[in-house]
Amino acid sequence: MGIRHYPDKVRVYVDMDGVIADFECAARAHAMEPSHFKRVAGAFLDLDPIPKAAEAMFALDDTGYCLVFTLTETPRSNSTRYHRHPSTWAECHS
Repeated sequence: MGIRHYPDKVRVYVDMDGVIADFECAARAHAMEPSHFKRVAGAFLDLDPIPKAAEAMFALDDTGYCLVFTLTETPRSNSTRYHRHPSTWAECHS
């Protein structure tokens, strides 16, 4: 990884779980505790977006005042198995 240079703007990091992706609802729908559900392969792919969350992120980005990034953490137990799912989810819901 190289050094990234960003314009002189405020950086806003938005978590996926429970902020733009409805993780809690998906866990309940599968009758699982969130701590167990997050370890299910493909769990991130089935999350519904939280209404208006993407629009709010785009509106914030459109102000020109800040750079908006999504942020999430993958399970440490087997991160190579899960690391692309949040990115795939974000691509499908943007």
